[in-house]
Amino acid sequence: MTAKQPGTSTAATPALIERLSHDSEVWTRQAAVADPRLPLQRLHEALHIPELASGAGANPALPEDEMADVLHRAGVPA
Repeated sequence: MTAKQPGTSTAATPALIERLSHDSEVWTRQAAVADPRLPLQRLHEALHIPELASGAGANPALPEDEMADVLHRAGVPA
């Protein structure tokens, strides 16, 4: 076990979340795209990848107008 360095954080960074969104395991990618720390550009990309779209659409960082567009395309009435 290693000691935590003073002034460092063990929280995942947006860069790490982005890297995980490209992982070889689909479940890892799905979890990563649902994380609000995912950079917005990657979140937009994930919306157009079938196995990632539901996780990306549920991401709380997705802007409200874009969420409305996702729901509209899915046939969900406003």
